[in-house]
Amino acid sequence: MTIPIDDIFDPSFQGNGPGIEDKLDELEEAGLGSKESVTLIECTSREDDDFEIAEMEGCERTIEISAAHQDEGVVTCDCGRQIDLEKKKSKTQFRFETDFDEIRNHIQDKAKEIEAVFSAQKRSLTYLGCKFDGQVLRINRQGFRDSEPIQDTVDAHLCTTRLSEPVVETIKLYGRQAFFVLVGNGVGNRSYMEELNLPFIEFGELYQMESDTQNETLHHLIESASDIGDLTDLDTRARIAAHLYENHREEVGDIDRINEDVFEYIVNTLLNYCFRTSQLFGTTESGLEFPDGTLCLQVDGSGRLYLWDAKYSIPEKEPYDLSASDQRNMTKYPRLLRENSEMIEEDFPIDSFAGFIFIAPRMDASDLKGFASKLAEQYSDDSYMNGAPIIQIRADALIELYRAVRDNKSEAQKIQQALRLEFDRLLQQDTDHIPETEFREYHEEKHDDMDPENWPSLGSTEITLFDVTVDDVERLFEDALAKKSPPQVGLDSESLRETMRRLDK
Repeated sequence: MTIPIDDIFDPSFQGNGPGIEDKLDELEEAGLGSKESVTLIECTSREDDDFEIAEMEGCERTIEISAAHQDEGVVTCDCGRQIDLEKKKSKTQFRFETDFDEIRNHIQDKAKEIEAVFSAQKRSLTYLGCKFDGQVLRINRQGFRDSEPIQDTVDAHLCTTRLSEPVVETIKLYGRQAFFVLVGNGVGNRSYMEELNLPFIEFGELYQMESDTQNETLHHLIESASDIGDLTDLDTRARIAAHLYENHREEVGDIDRINEDVFEYIVNTLLNYCFRTSQLFGTTESGLEFPDGTLCLQVDGSGRLYLWDAKYSIPEKEPYDLSASDQRNMTKYPRLLRENSEMIEEDFPIDSFAGFIFIAPRMDASDLKGFASKLAEQYSDDSYMNGAPIIQIRADALIELYRAVRDNKSEAQKIQQALRLEFDRLLQQDTDHIPETEFREYHEEKHDDMDPENWPSLGSTEITLFDVTVDDVERLFEDALAKKSPPQVGLDSESLRETMRRLDK
């Protein structure tokens, strides 16, 4: 029986048998690691000349014999028995020290043979504290799809260890265009990958293919990964988002707690589950000051654009501390987005922003008021801000909205337009909305200047600040379900998403 290659790449591998040494020699010659032979004896063995003594004094341990032991002709077992090696029958076993960097390089070389790929560079990625340290290939490619030119990237992860379920769920949450090559002990993740519909292949399976077949297989994996987007497997990813927020705000065993990066993906996933038109920006890599994302609500046939920022704090450090410098930086967001929209096409400027949303476990009203003041100073003469409200959506309120949509899925689909209208109405501070107690107490008891009459204004329009809580969401959904749904306006989510993606260029 031929031993699987990925068993050899497992760090605990040790064995011998027909063909094993030849296979190890082949892998070593290919540069994928180095073979080591070890000599072993058993403290007690019926095959040995000293069995009668060993049966009385020895144990069942297996002992590795070094060159020094062989020179001395004697070894002491951990049980204390001194063993004369001339009276023992030894056996040879093989180990293999895998060079995972060379395995990554092998995949890199094969990927570069694919016609559309023009580069494959190593990088590191971290998911819930689990770091793929230099074991990710960022594959850049260009070509045509449906006669249209494309240029995109796909991440190939070399997975060499057994991952915990929350880590694999976090990988799924991120929804990156990615596939996974399982190597050695990493093959143990196969069932997770299958269950969560993540593209993968075992390296041993790939390595044993003919060269052309390897290229075809990698090409297929790249294509499968390229089809992944924000709306792929959204039911699964939204379930994971809610689960991670509610169960991993504290460290669990050796699993890290969620951080700001994970929280951004949680927020974007839940917004997309409910509305399909949230876009998470990636411009932090370019050094630009952009919001975490945008949410476009199509209301009465027009798109209303909200900026959103996810502000995460661990439970013992709530509320989130929005520093004065952060507030100043964030005032740049609307202007940068508007300038970007003008650069895309002359007829594509952003005419107005519907509001600025903070999603957080909890924020301090004084920080939001400070941000509102700075925003008013920056945009008092800019009509495209038009007194857009500043809104805090509590994280648990967003999860409640997700659950309401999930648990009433058929009804939610029927009343999509009503739901969008009601949510937009809530974000515009309708007259029935009662501020959260904390905000009301802050306004009335702590600072006279927090009276609505003294709130910052843009021109003749005041900037309103308010809090969206679980109670608000419950009322919103009840209202949406109770009302007769208005005529459905077709939701062109892909067109809206493409427009928002272009803002991030």
